[in-house]
Amino acid sequence: MGPNPKVEQAVIQFLGQTFDPMLKAVYLIGSRAKGTAAANADHDFVAVIDDSCDPGWATGGNLWSDSICRKLHAIIPPHEVDIFVKHQGVFDAGSSQPGNPANAATTYGKKVWA
Repeated sequence: MGPNPKVEQAVIQFLGQTFDPMLKAVYLIGSRAKGTAAANADHDFVAVIDDSCDPGWATGGNLWSDSICRKLHAIIPPHEVDIFVKHQGVFDAGSSQPGNPANAATTYGKKVWA
């Protein structure tokens, strides 16, 4: 099963509003990108942001965890979506590391926004 277009569009809109003009790209990864997802599988995304963004915006950063996740999960339930936010330099460095979300994005991921 592929991506749910409503979830995909909601995530793209949310990320665009949150990071504009610093959002560089959004990739769908995981089983939804591969077309092997079960009907109840979540959507996994990688958002690439400009290196000049505050480090707190990246996944695990205090701004992402505290502020953005709450807003996102008010729109899309937590069990439906995971988003990894990476600064461009970190994304580029991780693109050659198997198991890294950036590697998934560049090897089989589906670029859904650029």
